[in-house]
Amino acid sequence: MGPQQKYTISSWLGTMGCALPGAIAASQAYPDRQVISINGDGAFAMVMEDFVTAVKYKMPLINIVLNNRKLAFIQYEQQSAGQLNYAIDLEDMDYAKFADAAGGIGYTVTNKQEFAAALKKAYKVKDRPVLINTYVADDAPLPGQIVSSEAKGYTKFGTQYLAKKRRMPKLPPIKDIMRHFF
Repeated sequence: MGPQQKYTISSWLGTMGCALPGAIAASQAYPDRQVISINGDGAFAMVMEDFVTAVKYKMPLINIVLNNRKLAFIQYEQQSAGQLNYAIDLEDMDYAKFADAAGGIGYTVTNKQEFAAALKKAYKVKDRPVLINTYVADDAPLPGQIVSSEAKGYTKFGTQYLAKKRRMPKLPPIKDIMRHFF
């Protein structure tokens, strides 16, 4: 971030689907600045009709949809509360095709090189929104620091999961887990 750049994030406020509406607001407040939104696929699906508004008003937004075909943060919340996962899987939606159908521009990417190329193209578009449907790994979105109640919840979840499935739940790489403790 440079000194003249701004960003906003909902973080732990429990807001789902606020990136695109926030980007639209930022685009109106700062019409001479490039606005980028980063959305989970579940959150974007909740407000995707707002993309049509961005098309209607020719807003040159760049919308990045992190597509892991899952309500990953809901998964985290369920697990940290000690609950088994319920209704978190999403269908594999091609959000880039939606963007094209709505009158914007859509790209689907599956690796860093494709993402870099799509982002480079997106920066050049000045008359409508762009959406980059970005397939990402299905890793747990661990919080910055795990508190004791979450650790207890994860223990309860793991015990229930093991009893039901007869195997341990898949965990992110140990280096990602450890960085949350130090």
